[in-house]
Amino acid sequence: MRQELIDTIKQAVKLSKTDIPLARLLAFIEVESGGRGFAEYINKDGTKTTKLIIQFEAGTFSKATGIARSKDNNWAWDENVVDVQSKEWEAFNEAFTKVDKVKAMESTSWGLPQIMGFNYKQAGYNSVGEMLDDYKRGELQQVVSLIKFIQNSSKLYKAVLAGDYEAIASTYNGSGHRALALKNGWKPYPDKLKEAEEKYKSVK
Repeated sequence: MRQELIDTIKQAVKLSKTDIPLARLLAFIEVESGGRGFAEYINKDGTKTTKLIIQFEAGTFSKATGIARSKDNNWAWDENVVDVQSKEWEAFNEAFTKVDKVKAMESTSWGLPQIMGFNYKQAGYNSVGEMLDDYKRGELQQVVSLIKFIQNSSKLYKAVLAGDYEAIASTYNGSGHRALALKNGWKPYPDKLKEAEEKYKSVK
């Protein structure tokens, strides 16, 4: 993880006056987003744009809108899987402009912590739009909201303080996280967290 981000996370810890271990928070962010809150894109006209890192969840959007998923739909949002950021944004933009703006924002995970938009209240905001406006301001705001998100869930907060990686994974990513990892050939989320935290234990 780049030093600039480590310093930003330290600042967020200080501002939030949290007792979450720094190494655990660093691990959380590395596993969720690879330590990137933003990415730079090259537009068709050659200009560059910086946007938030996202993951558009087509299944969540389908459930929220009541629009059944089908291969015959020929929609970018419906075909979306875990993919490169350009395709994530293509899917999101289509859902946002052609179907439902709010539900598109709520059906997407955002920035460093990859918090789903529908969790805006737990992350400390009055609306998903307010959350995204704040996230666009910088990575410090994103880390502060992650700390709020953790502390506003007694179950997650307890698991994080205890270093219970299995409980953290189940609470943050759902009880099916191991089955999903096995299906896709990924390393299980708890193992990723544990390894990342070990790497950052010397950071003070």
